[in-house]
Amino acid sequence: MKGGASMPNPIVTRLLSCEGDDYLLFAEQPVEDGHGAWETRVGLLQGDKEILSLTIGGCDSLQSLLLALSVAKSWLVAKGGFTFDGNNDLMLPDI
Repeated sequence: MKGGASMPNPIVTRLLSCEGDDYLLFAEQPVEDGHGAWETRVGLLQGDKEILSLTIGGCDSLQSLLLALSVAKSWLVAKGGFTFDGNNDLMLPDI
């Protein structure tokens, strides 16, 4: 997938498909929020277009990352039709 919309600090990406189109799911590096918690931005790109952008908080960086991926999974499943490597199982955490 070609570059496009800004991903300032992605630490994980996954290429998904839906109805013949490619989508790039990404999560950025968790960052401290300045109030003792952590935040992770997760997003979905279709080419240059950002389809989803959410910032999810947690008590530490790991929880923030896992929750962000879990929320993204819930959104993808609710939308329907997304696959990873030809399977309906997106292989993302379910928290």
